Parts: sequence; structure tokens; C-alpha cells
Amino acid sequence: MADGADIVEIPVSIETTPALLAAVNRGLAQGVIFVVGAGNGGAATQPMSPGTNPGMLVVGSEGRTGAVSPFSPTSAASTMTTAQALRASGSEIHLVAPGEEILGGGLTDGRWVSDVLQSGTSGASAVVAGELALMKQRWPGATGNQLLFSLLRNTTQPHGIPVWDPRRGFGAVDLAATLTVDPRSYPDVQPLYGGLATVHEDTPAAPRIPTQLGADGQLVLPPAAASGSTDGPTPPSTGPEATGPAHVDPSAAVPASKASSSGSLAGWVSAAVLALAAVASLVIIRRRSS
Repeated sequence: MADGADIVEIPVSIETTPALLAAVNRGLAQGVIFVVGAGNGGAATQPMSPGTNPGMLVVGSEGRTGAVSPFSPTSAASTMTTAQALRASGSEIHLVAPGEEILGGGLTDGRWVSDVLQSGTSGASAVVAGELALMKQRWPGATGNQLLFSLLRNTTQPHGIPVWDPRRGFGAVDLAATLTVDPRSYPDVQPLYGGLATVHEDTPAAPRIPTQLGADGQLVLPPAAASGSTDGPTPPSTGPEATGPAHVDPSAAVPASKASSSGSLAGWVSAAVLALAAVASLVIIRRRSS
């Protein structure tokens, strides 16, 4: 956005309205990244709002051993191993990051303390936002959409985990990989709004993102692409206007993320320290010059 935010982290649960979603969608349409915590209700619960809305990067939590945190929610969809399954998905958990015993400030006995160990997907989403900030600093010419593609394609998964898992999403954040792979080689298309399949498409169609409200106060889809061109995917089942899946070859298998036996303590600490340092020093939400 001109003179606006590149990366926005939302670590709390909020109820969205059509007007708020229209404002968020205008950001999504311009490449702004919205990082949200999945919630702390546990494995028997699903991601909370605003993570239930299309286009949001939904982050779950993992612990020091690489296991998903017990408080981290579970996506409604089942395990997915092919593009056929991914194309039918909606807004789900996209990845996990360190979220247990994160050092930060907080209230203790009614007073603010600057060195409190906290656990939750709020901390995990802060780690991811910090990682994205480091990526943006390293490649300032990369768009938000390209950063998202790089983040989600360069995750790690334990051995035997398929391409997407209801609790881990596409895998765990990999700071070393995302600061090595140039994101500018990826498409400049919002990868999350049209469904999970877009993440593994090399030439995805741009999604149709509603940014305006109609006379009834509800979101209205923008006009379809001109005749002879390819329509982008419509939003995945979040309202009466969201009916179309992402364009993808249903027979194509999706390559799995890089495998790892489990999240090592060294890697976990490195990701947490460096990404949280980015939160403090890079201010996550960077201002562009107008």
C-alpha cells in the first residue's frame, strides 16, 4: 500500500465485519501480508477469527522438539496429499512456528514485566512476522505475495508428513531457507485467497478479491476478467459471493516440503531469536515512502 504497511500482525481474536474485510481485502489486493495467530483453544478447536477469512496467513505453534503445541488448533480439513484435495480447501492453518516459552513483556500480578515467558500462537505469529520482515529487508524489491510464496514453499516437515497437515499446515518456518532463496522468482499473485492449491502453482491466476461493499452492505466480487482471458479463483466458501475454487490440475501431485526428523533445539532457538529480533528492530510493520 502506498505509504502504508507491508506486514501486519494480528495476535488477537477479532470479529470481522464486511466493512473491515473490505479494508483488509484492499490491502491484500495490493500485496500487504496479514499474519494472524490460529488461537489457543487446543487440538479439538479450529482456527479463530480473523484467521477464518481468506487471504490471512494463519500460524499455529510448535515446541522445542518440533511437536505441535497442545494449545494449537486443528484445521477443519483433512490431511491433503494432492492438488485435488488442496483445490477444495478454504482458509486453514498454513504453517507453524516456535510459540512455547517465548520471552517478552507481559502483565504479572497487575504490573508490566519485561521478561516473561509466554506461550501461544500470538508468539508464533510474531516470529513469522519477524521472519517476513527480515526477508523484506534482504529483498526490498520483492512483493508481499512473493514473500508469502517463498515462506510457504520453503518450510520443513517431519518425515512421513504429507504436503499439508491439519495441525502443521505446509510445515514449520525455516529461517535459513527463506533468507537464502530469492523470493523474486515466485509469482506476484496472492497465494492464499483462492485456496491452498495456489501455493504450489507456478503460474497461478490472480484471485478475484472483493474490495467494495454493495448496497446491501455485503462484499461484492469485482467484474470477471475480460473475454478470452483466464478468470482468477473466487474466495473459498466464506460468503454467498465466494463460490469458485482455485484453478489447478486436479491430477497433479504437489511436491512435499523439505523433510526433517524433528525440529532441533538449535534451529528452534535460532528461528525464535532472529525472528523476534526482527520484530524489535525492524518494527514488523514497515513504512514505505510515498
